[in-house]
Parts: sequence; C-alpha cells; structure tokens
Amino acid sequence: MQTAHMVNSLKTFMLTRDAWNIENPQKSINNTRGVSKNTKVSAKPEKIKDVFLIPSHKDKLFWCFYILKFGEDSYDSVYKNVFKTEKAFKLNAAEDLINNETLIKAHKLKRINIENDLINEKTITISCLYALCLIYKVNILYIVNRTFYKFIGDAGASVNVLKKDKKGDIGIVTKINVDTITNDFYEILNHAKPILSFSAYKLAELQEIAHKVEVTLINELGKKKTKKKLYEDILTKF
Repeated sequence: MQTAHMVNSLKTFMLTRDAWNIENPQKSINNTRGVSKNTKVSAKPEKIKDVFLIPSHKDKLFWCFYILKFGEDSYDSVYKNVFKTEKAFKLNAAEDLINNETLIKAHKLKRINIENDLINEKTITISCLYALCLIYKVNILYIVNRTFYKFIGDAGASVNVLKKDKKGDIGIVTKINVDTITNDFYEILNHAKPILSFSAYKLAELQEIAHKVEVTLINELGKKKTKKKLYEDILTKF
C-alpha cells in the first residue's frame, strides 16, 4: 500500500508502460527530438581513451546501469530529457520491485530501502544497483579502490565493469581484464557490511586481505604489523 501511494503521488512524472516500455526506451526517446536550441542540455558522457565512460549526470551509478541495459546509443538519444527518463524508469522499477519481491528477499535486500532509493533519493545506492541487476538481468562487477562487488542477474550473460575513480566519479570500463580483477582484488560479499569485525578473522586471513587491498604487512620500524594494526589499516581501504 505504501508503494502504491508513493507511485500515485508522482504520476505527473511517470510515463505509462504504453508510452514508455522499459524493454524498449526508444518509445520515449523520439519525444525528445524537439528540444529548443536555447535549451540547456547536459554534456554527453566523457570518454577517456575509450576505456572509461563517465555519465555526466548526478546519479552516475543509475546512468551507468541504464547504458549497460539499453546501450550507449539510447543514452545519447535521451540525454536531452534525462530527468523525465530517469524518473519514469525509477518509478516503473519501483513497481517491478513488488512483482519480484521473492527474488529480492532471496538476496537479503530490503524492498522498502530500494523503493526509497528509487522514489525519494537523488542517487541510488549499491543495494539498489544490485536489485536492478537482479530484476533486469544485468551482470555488473563494480570496482572501488582495490575491492569489487559482483552482481549477477543472468549467469549466462557477459559481465560489465563499473569503476569508482579517486575523484569519486563512476564510469563504465570498456577495456579491462576481468580475471585480473577477480584474482587480485578483494571481493566484497556483503555489500551492507564490507568487512567483518576484528575477531572474525585470523591473522593469515587479514594478511591475505591486506595483500589484495595493498596494505603493507611491515610497519615503519621494519617489523611485522600486529593483527590489530593490520585490521585498522585495512579498514581505511573500505
């Protein structure tokens, strides 16, 4: 009931599925062609050596997902009308969330939190990205520093790579060795709690994590770090 009320209250932003099919965004793209020459439009995604594509809009995580789902050409076609497109997609996704509640629960995600991201927040969270991957069958490996999250919505499909850079920008990596990431970086299995408590680890386990996130095992005096110090240094990487 709560979701229905929130969706109904925002109908002015929402395109119905007859007008905007979530599997075929071209139905709404064609309506963006008549923008005035004086209309201020956002820049297209920045490309860095054809390796890192960064959407120019505030909710970069969402727009990375949109590009991966529908393609860069579709993004280029709607970037003049991004607010309406983003709002419509998110409201439809909130409805699809209800129809996929069993799937969402199976992956220990809270529907009410995902709904809030989609309807009320300006940017989506990692949990919301995970839910979108599950609902719309998209695979994403998301790199943050020397760690990564892996969200699999379709086990038979290829894996797309997103990366958060040192400036905080999020983009699509178009050329990268996925095996190198999965072998050398630390995988965060619980996105809600990236690292466990100190007592949950043995020293050898912390040393392995330290190696992957590039934390040295030796202190400034040339001695091996204590378990406590190693854990504290690892925390700075999350």
